[in-house]
Amino acid sequence: MAFRVPPLRNVAETAPYFHDHSARSLRRAIWDIALREQGMHLDLAEVTAIGSFLKSLTGKLPASYIKPPVAIETQVKSTSVKPAPAAPPSGEKKKPQALPGK
Repeated sequence: MAFRVPPLRNVAETAPYFHDHSARSLRRAIWDIALREQGMHLDLAEVTAIGSFLKSLTGKLPASYIKPPVAIETQVKSTSVKPAPAAPPSGEKKKPQALPGK
């Protein structure tokens, strides 16, 4: 099983954090993740250093980063598949088909 992990680009611009929006600031998110996920109690200097790194990932995305979708022309092609046989008129019974190998 594979998980798709969101990128950290512009993470400082996307508050509030977490699925329940419980961290209103990047600093609070850093503290919470350190404690919950790593069992670490960070001091203010460590949180500030991590926050500075994450803020350094902020910037404009290059235009080529997400290219607009290319228009795809769709054409209906004829197929060699035969249509299913029509149902017999009401009142008529279908003839049973022989089973293969019998």
